[in-house]
Amino acid sequence: MVKLFKFFVILIFISTPFIGLSQSGVLLKNIPKEEIKTSVNTNLLMVGESLYFKTYSFLQKSQEISAISKIAYIQLIADNKTIVSQLKIKLEDGMGHGDFFIPTSLETGVYKLISYSNWSLNNGKNPYSETDIFIINPYFKSENNLKLPKIELSLDSLFVSNPTNKLKSYPTRSKVQLNIADLLPVNFKGNYMISVRKQEPVLFPSGASKEFSTNKQFNDQPFYIPEIRGEVIQGKVINTKTKEPASNIIVALSISGNTSLYKNVLTNEQGAYFFVLDAPYKSGFLVTQIINENRSEYSLIEDKKEFPFLNNLSFKRIVLNSNLENYLIEKSIDTQIDNAFYKLKEDKFIAENQSKIFFHTAKKKYILDDYNRFPTLRETFIEIIKNASIKRKNGHYYFDINNVQNHLLSKLPELEPLVLIDGFPIQNHETIINMSSFDIKSIELIDEVYFYGPKIYKGILSFITKKENFAPAGSKDYVLKRIIHAPQKEKQVYSIDYSIPGKLKRIPDFRSQLYWKSDIEIESSSKTIEFYTSDLKGLFKVVLEAHNASGDFIRKEQHFLVE
Repeated sequence: MVKLFKFFVILIFISTPFIGLSQSGVLLKNIPKEEIKTSVNTNLLMVGESLYFKTYSFLQKSQEISAISKIAYIQLIADNKTIVSQLKIKLEDGMGHGDFFIPTSLETGVYKLISYSNWSLNNGKNPYSETDIFIINPYFKSENNLKLPKIELSLDSLFVSNPTNKLKSYPTRSKVQLNIADLLPVNFKGNYMISVRKQEPVLFPSGASKEFSTNKQFNDQPFYIPEIRGEVIQGKVINTKTKEPASNIIVALSISGNTSLYKNVLTNEQGAYFFVLDAPYKSGFLVTQIINENRSEYSLIEDKKEFPFLNNLSFKRIVLNSNLENYLIEKSIDTQIDNAFYKLKEDKFIAENQSKIFFHTAKKKYILDDYNRFPTLRETFIEIIKNASIKRKNGHYYFDINNVQNHLLSKLPELEPLVLIDGFPIQNHETIINMSSFDIKSIELIDEVYFYGPKIYKGILSFITKKENFAPAGSKDYVLKRIIHAPQKEKQVYSIDYSIPGKLKRIPDFRSQLYWKSDIEIESSSKTIEFYTSDLKGLFKVVLEAHNASGDFIRKEQHFLVE
């Protein structure tokens, strides 16, 4: 059933990237809706700390894990409804995770952590999830939004005056081996999130975390395409004279620093184009351009991915009770000291397998440092590059490939080569012909007819610069250029090790978050986790959480003391 559903979605995705509103209403009634939920390590943060989260994707009706979306969007939104930080994360088997560092530029206030997928935005009941995040910045006082309803944070007197004496306790900087068997349910197998964090003595208002629900119907909303293979970039091509959509126009996409990522597609009858970024890429300049001799007669309009429910969010402001003063001073000092040594406690990014250049292996590769350098590309092509040349026609210079042995050329005499520099297609060759050859690291050549997407090329000439940072100058109607941020990289959260005596003796350790792991596969009821306590004393909370494949939610808590 799932495979049939995915096949049906793929057919819609490929054949109709822009679906009319009347059609979208029918589709929404027949395709399972998706919900996104996000769990966090804490709702209360001091600036200088990190907010860790795990995001789940569900089918709304059955609450089973959804494999539809491969990308989720996470945003931290301030009470003035501006997005202060945002991330894209990959979803694998309906789950993903990431983190936000809370900078000192954020004021004290209630923020919203919003999570959604492209597909969940079509859900008329729960298009996104929202969680209240309380951020405290003791370094300056905010006078903004005084008209908002207020909520008061105060010291939890019960927590302070009545600490339990029945809990297991550990010394500071000691190893904890925690068998979580007591926390596991009967059907314990699954993918778990485990957080160990100091329990802050702050009394929270009720309803700090919730899912947003709306009764809006989507007959007045656009239809959002499911990102079932990866992130989708979409837009339209318009004829600038007629103002009508232009069909059968080739549009190309490249991202700076990503020589493996070059895509070209044809616009459909509605002038729409879409690209699927289904391979890892680095953040850089995203350049979309029309590939056409008469490209100046057309304009590109890219669909902006914006959170459409910003105005639905309601905020309150924080008022801090005076009894929090000593706690805030102590917490602020601890955080500053810990951050002063952050270089010794950095999280480690997990390396991704970067794809090779899209045309795989060139027939010939020239590394220019292996030859006597010539000042210009013109001289380089005359003296070094075989089967390719620089020619002149109608007063303009252009690159050509001399693949005279290929029998297809006699049937297709008007073919042109695909010329790339750092993965970007160059239509006006004169823009790089006069480059200094000292800026070029290598030249790759395919001197045979090459089929790629909807276009046939005479061959490929690929220039790689020494810095691999070339990007077209500025945007025009037929060229769009903007920054694109890749999904947050997988990382391994820092875990300190005091097993070597004296190694970290002189390094202060004021970690509130002792342990965080968002994707632990538990197959045995005797699973043990290990971590070290810090210099902080007090009550610590262990949270174990999971959503299994059937949609059951599991959350268990346990406490211990550090004395």
